[in-house]
Amino acid sequence: MYFIFIGKDKPGMLETRKATRATHRKHVRNSDGPVRLMTGGPLAGKDGEMNGTFLMFEAPDHETAQEFLDADPYHQAGMFASRELRAFHEAAELPVALTQSN
Repeated sequence: MYFIFIGKDKPGMLETRKATRATHRKHVRNSDGPVRLMTGGPLAGKDGEMNGTFLMFEAPDHETAQEFLDADPYHQAGMFASRELRAFHEAAELPVALTQSN
């Protein structure tokens, strides 16, 4: 199954984001587990400052996807004001670059 995740940062979390970014990136890019990252990156406000996270990934089921997100260093640092996990049903074929990533 495909999933999308949007996490919106609490105000004033930019330094926390910067401090945990390397471990977050290692976590989401880990290809040894049941979750496969397809794409993702920071969201930004009109001022260009990072203020959220977008991820698109594949996981066997919703429970596995939620466990993956709960283990994310960003979540464990208490960075998000809100988190939204949604199943994504592919309607248009994904670009080859996404299906062959990682």
